[in-house]
Amino acid sequence: MTEQKIRIEIQEQSTLVTESFSLQIETEEANKSFRIAISTKDDRSHVFVASMDVLTDEHGTINMANDLMKLIESRKSKDGKERMFVKHSDAPVTFELELTDRENVIAKATVARTFLTDNVQKEIIEGEGLVGTVYYPHSEEPKPAIVIVGGSDGAHHESAAALLASKGYVVMALAYFGKAGLPKGIVNIPLEYVDDAFTYLKKKTIVDNERLAMIGHSRGSELALLYASTYSSLKAVIGVAPSAVQFSGIQNFQPVAKPAWTYNGQPFSFFAAKQTFSDMLSFFGHMITRKPFKGLEAMERNLADQKLYEEHLIPVEKIDASVMLVAGTDDQVQPAVFFSELMEKKLQDHHDRTKNRVIIHEGAGHFSAFPSHLPHLPQTLGDTNAAMTMIFGGTREMNAEATNKSWEETLTFLEESL
Repeated sequence: MTEQKIRIEIQEQSTLVTESFSLQIETEEANKSFRIAISTKDDRSHVFVASMDVLTDEHGTINMANDLMKLIESRKSKDGKERMFVKHSDAPVTFELELTDRENVIAKATVARTFLTDNVQKEIIEGEGLVGTVYYPHSEEPKPAIVIVGGSDGAHHESAAALLASKGYVVMALAYFGKAGLPKGIVNIPLEYVDDAFTYLKKKTIVDNERLAMIGHSRGSELALLYASTYSSLKAVIGVAPSAVQFSGIQNFQPVAKPAWTYNGQPFSFFAAKQTFSDMLSFFGHMITRKPFKGLEAMERNLADQKLYEEHLIPVEKIDASVMLVAGTDDQVQPAVFFSELMEKKLQDHHDRTKNRVIIHEGAGHFSAFPSHLPHLPQTLGDTNAAMTMIFGGTREMNAEATNKSWEETLTFLEESL
């Protein structure tokens, strides 16, 4: 067989990463086994790979659709370590496909998946005291506006913001720490900073000032829910892998005895998690033995003091907006399901419960829902830094299912709420 006899055809209705695509390979050899391999790089230039055996039909053809998307979502870091797949920029992600006969590469193809559609404009905010990127569609009609904030991983969710803009929203990916001109950690972040972001958006003629929303992941959910409980301007707020508690600040990825958030120059009270000697021994023991580490056990032990954490609950009952909370049952960073159900009860006691929804994804981990993860990309179960691997939870299959569902759930909630 010569390479010229092989034809790989990519079949796609849209290049957006949220849309699936299929593959047809014509080989002219019936009932023959091949292997297809796929690789891509994330924003940190880590390479993620996966492969599977495929069999031609009686016409020498291979058709791949659902199996192709599962192959893409199953990719692991090429270096064999557990790695976070980081894709926060709006630059296209490129998939390299290779067809082999087990010995030689006999055909190749490249697929570029995008986050920006042609009708979406991008604006990098410079000055104004803000660090962020705004995406908005070409439109003569005023559109709802959304601010997205990330968690303690420092994510600046440009790719997620661009995807939402393709659905007709004006979206700002807002950074609030870890970038030039901003605090180095999550310490003394003023709610006014978020309000400045909304003020910036409301000055745009394309923005409908009566239809505003905010989305936050993990520690960013604290910020989003606190903002919504303090300001009455939002119509909708989404907390993903959320906390119900105002925790202490973070510097260099470690908790510090300082407030994370402030308002009117005054700090919010915070729940200071205690680190025991046993916790320290466990952490360094995992580092020495290179055994993967989970932070959930220590978190749950701290939360055993119900009276103490209840003194620092986010006052979600003050939120006028519609609220959506999204959590995975295998979140190994914090008990997001427990927090979501706790907030759900407080909301039901004070709200029209039909406005709100709590979505629980079975078997999913901390990074398994929009905007922390996007459809049809390699999944994040943990991350390795030097000798330590942190486990975030879930399986590749369950996280992929949750990610794909959460994108649709987010669109439905925003459409109904704004």
